[in-house]
Amino acid sequence: MFLRLSLFTLLFFTGSCCIEKPIAEDKNDHVMIRYDWQQFAVDLKYYQDSTGFPIHPGVFPTEVYDSEGNGSKWFETTIHGRHFVGRSVFVYSGTYNKWLFTEDKESMIYFTILVRTDVKADNEVFVSSRNHPVYVAEGNIKTEGTGVDWVAIQPSDAAGSALVNMRYFDLSQGRLVIVCPQPDKSLRFLQVATPFLDETGIESYIQENTRSENWVNFVKEN
Repeated sequence: MFLRLSLFTLLFFTGSCCIEKPIAEDKNDHVMIRYDWQQFAVDLKYYQDSTGFPIHPGVFPTEVYDSEGNGSKWFETTIHGRHFVGRSVFVYSGTYNKWLFTEDKESMIYFTILVRTDVKADNEVFVSSRNHPVYVAEGNIKTEGTGVDWVAIQPSDAAGSALVNMRYFDLSQGRLVIVCPQPDKSLRFLQVATPFLDETGIESYIQENTRSENWVNFVKEN
C-alpha cells in the first residue's frame, strides 16, 4: 500500500513540474489557452480507471502551470485506549501560495483527519494539483460501521474547506477533524484549531496532543 501511495504522489509531483511541455493553443472568446497535452496523456494512462474514492477522479485538459508539488501522510495513533487512523494532506511552498505560509517552512498541512477504527484496510488517498492554483485531495477510511469519506480543498488565497460525509468544515476554524463513528452508524466530530504545521511536524503534534483533556474527553464521551 505504501508503495502504491508513493507512486501516486510521485506521479503528481512529476506531473506538476514538467519542464518540457508540448503546448497547444485554443482560442476561446479571444483568450489563448495553453494546454499541457503531455500531462493529459499521463493522467489518461494512470487515473481514468481509479475507483474507491468519494469522487471519481476525472481526466481533463489542464493549462500549463508550474507547481512545487503536493502530497499526503498516513499514520496511526491511540487516544484514550482507542485506535485511530490519520491522514494529512499538504502543499509545498511556491509563488502561487507563499502568502499562506506564516512560517518559513517548505510545506504546509492544509487538512488532517483522525478516525476511530479498528479495521485494517487500505485507506486510499488521491491528491491533485490539476485545478492549480487550487489543490484538491480526497480519501476514504474504513470503519466497523459507516465508512468515512472526505474531500479537502486548498485555494491559493484562503484557509480552505473540507467535506466529511457531507459535513462541511471551514478550515479557517481548524485544519484538524477528529471523527468518532457510533454504533448506530452516525458520526461525531471535533474540529481542532492547530498551529502552522508542515509534513515533518504533523505526527509529533498529534502524539503530543493524544493525552490532551479536550481530545480525551471527546473520545470518552463518544
